[in-house]
Amino acid sequence: MTKVKKYVSGTLLLFFLLPLALADLADYNQDFEGLDQTSPEALSGDGWLVFANVFSGEDGAFLYGYGPFGAPNGGPAFSAIAIEQGGQAQGAQQLVVYSDYNNGDHGNGNLVEANVYREQTIGAQDVGKTYSFRFDAKRGDIGGNTTAIAFIKTLDPNNNFQQTNFLTFDTTALPVTWASHEIAITIDESLVGQLLQIGFASSATNYETSGNYYDNIVFGIQDTTDTDGDGLPDVIDPDDDNDGVPDELDDYPLGRFADARPGYWAFSFIEALARSGITAGCGGDNYCPTAAVTRAQMAVFLERGINGSDFVPPAASGGMFLDVDAGDFAANFIEQLFADGITSGCGGGNYCPDDSVTRAQMAVFLLRSKYGAGYIPPAPAGIFDDVPTDYFAAAWVEQLAAEGITSGCGGGNYCPDAEITREQMAVFLVRAFGLL
Repeated sequence: MTKVKKYVSGTLLLFFLLPLALADLADYNQDFEGLDQTSPEALSGDGWLVFANVFSGEDGAFLYGYGPFGAPNGGPAFSAIAIEQGGQAQGAQQLVVYSDYNNGDHGNGNLVEANVYREQTIGAQDVGKTYSFRFDAKRGDIGGNTTAIAFIKTLDPNNNFQQTNFLTFDTTALPVTWASHEIAITIDESLVGQLLQIGFASSATNYETSGNYYDNIVFGIQDTTDTDGDGLPDVIDPDDDNDGVPDELDDYPLGRFADARPGYWAFSFIEALARSGITAGCGGDNYCPTAAVTRAQMAVFLERGINGSDFVPPAASGGMFLDVDAGDFAANFIEQLFADGITSGCGGGNYCPDDSVTRAQMAVFLLRSKYGAGYIPPAPAGIFDDVPTDYFAAAWVEQLAAEGITSGCGGGNYCPDAEITREQMAVFLVRAFGLL
């Protein structure tokens, strides 16, 4: 999780800023796609400013500051709109922030701190609210002893622009892959009328490289929604529902089914089954996780698990089982299951399509589907208290456990005669066919 450091400084850095009209803080969103990458005023026209502070290379003492100026787009100083540095979520254009290489104090061994930022004035209506500065970031050409940060600052224009808050996230050692980060500040009464800045800084000397990339900048009231309860708010969580699929690649980043939400014990298995195309749920954006699986539904699950989500069996003849007509639900899947040698029905020439499947039956069906009709598991050893070695499916049940597909139903039991539910079926199918 991104960690935020907070500093309250009594040191005056010479940010000579003009007071702005008192107003409430406004939301800001920028992905840089709509800015003209060829225009020198692209960033300044969007409200971005720059300011530099210079410190002694010998003792770190503050020497002077200059600015603010409108942020340049391109050239050797401060900032530019970069292209072709984004991932899928970042698009074609990004912000790159670096030092002011026009400043000759680089060559004198002094430290040039380049700040690129936006600012606005805190209003009375902002008191008690927590504001969030979110952004994506990745490493650029930063090198040597250069350091970099993202920040939220507050400055008091009635006290010679004294810095009253300095909240930072260190971007010096970013990875070369994109990640999302967040800094937040809670507004109290003492901050009304002060300036609030969000932005990025790069501190370099001796003309060392200093660039980092930033994108998808969002400033506004903090959204603390955490769909999967992992401690990362959705706004910065790369996988909001914790199903193992990054949000940028997930058609359902908050979960597919209304009745099987993130945090549900079988959530990741149900999601994996849906992603594989083996199920679309039970209707109405639901999965019906606790409903029993019928033998007709099982035929569909198994044949799609064997042959893939696009598999369509030949048309049913209606002459294979007495209780399965050609037009019945799943008739072609049922007849295909018979053709594959996975089932011979329930006796008396019937298939019993509406009967529930037991956990013992499922063990047989699943392993035959995985290995073929001729598969015979090893002899049982009696690993479950409620499955004696002479039970009809004992060997199948124990092989299912040996392969890590099931650990039983608890208390050393397997519950072989219990109906298998759709949530349990999801676990069995995903593990058996490697769908995670």
